[in-house]
Amino acid sequence: MGRAKGSGYIFKKGKVFYLQTKVNGQTKVISLRTGNRLEAERKVQQMIVPAIEAKTKEEFALYVTQARKLVSSNSLTLAEAWDKYLKSPKRRETCSKTEANHKTRFERFKTWLAKAHPGVQTIAQVSDSVTSEYAGVLWEEGLTAKTFNDHIMALRLVFKTLAREAGISENPFGSHNIEKKAEEHQTRRELSETELLNILAAPDSPELHLMNKDEMKVLLHLGAWGGLRLKDAALLKWDTVNMDMGQISVVPSKTRRNKRPVIIPLHPALKAELEKARDWDNGSGYILPMVAERYGRNPAGIVKDIGRIFRHTGIATTAKSEKYSRRKLNVAVAGFHSLRHSFVSFCAKKGIPMAIVQSLVGHGNPAMTRHYTHIGTESARQAIAALPTLTSKSLDIKQSRSKLINSLIEKLNEQDEETLRKAAILFKIDF
Repeated sequence: MGRAKGSGYIFKKGKVFYLQTKVNGQTKVISLRTGNRLEAERKVQQMIVPAIEAKTKEEFALYVTQARKLVSSNSLTLAEAWDKYLKSPKRRETCSKTEANHKTRFERFKTWLAKAHPGVQTIAQVSDSVTSEYAGVLWEEGLTAKTFNDHIMALRLVFKTLAREAGISENPFGSHNIEKKAEEHQTRRELSETELLNILAAPDSPELHLMNKDEMKVLLHLGAWGGLRLKDAALLKWDTVNMDMGQISVVPSKTRRNKRPVIIPLHPALKAELEKARDWDNGSGYILPMVAERYGRNPAGIVKDIGRIFRHTGIATTAKSEKYSRRKLNVAVAGFHSLRHSFVSFCAKKGIPMAIVQSLVGHGNPAMTRHYTHIGTESARQAIAALPTLTSKSLDIKQSRSKLINSLIEKLNEQDEETLRKAAILFKIDF
């Protein structure tokens, strides 16, 4: 796409194209806010070239008016951006907790921006260099890779959702500008059978002071024998349980978008605890009404009590991180999620097929990967070990046997030949 003579020239600096032109005799450099050459050319043709080529004042005034309309589409302010985001039909559906986290991160960016770049008032004015600077500030604060990535992804989502309304063609928080950090994964450890039994029995101990002890005991059983995540177990309802069929059918909160229920057969120990839970059914629909109410207003309180249960049985729940230098606090090494990992471990040891366990806990569970990769390796090793050892001597013997059998067959009539072949098959003689 060509440009009219005198309209200036386009050049690329870093990952963004700019237009250098003259306005009233003065050289101006204008960011075209795109890293795509064709898009840059289109912007120049659409907004600048027509004005330069205007032959009359009336024609020039018309182009100015059109340019102002284009500019007005880029005037979505940062102050009104969050409300626009919430009302956008393009906004991805998220849970209230995730949405609150997104808002916190967006407000933090706005606060930093007001101090570092007070002149930036609109979404369209947020450049790649500004967001790169902000990302650098976050990283220098010592955030873990996961926290950093979550922060950037939240802002990337907000800007992506508002892109058309804000008049931006390229997301300044996009991966072209800010790369994802390699995350430091820390999983909860699994429990031995003895440890698990001690944890399940802990709520019965008079020495352990705990809120809603009876309900907490059922909660632990849901994790141990159902492989449920804490949120799903705490908020489980009676309409997901079919005691006659002996199963739970629930859509996990983490994968609720696909609306695919997970069918969990009831372990005898879990079924017995659910029978006891009928005694405190208050009509709310929740199997654990007190736990569900508390989880709704203070999930951290439930997590802390689970930690107390583990520590009561002698299991440490945190440890210093020697591997991850950016972590300022101790890392969690055991907790409710340990029950889920242990569930996978017990399934693997009992020989339950991987596909069945995957249908219960998902493909990405770390324990799933660890145990079934090991089982797959062991199965492959046993299969290879079962293969016959071939040597030149064994091949010579095999060929001699084959020649002998063939010579015998040639001397027999057709009926005897068929009989011999059947016998050879029965005795697994290869000829």
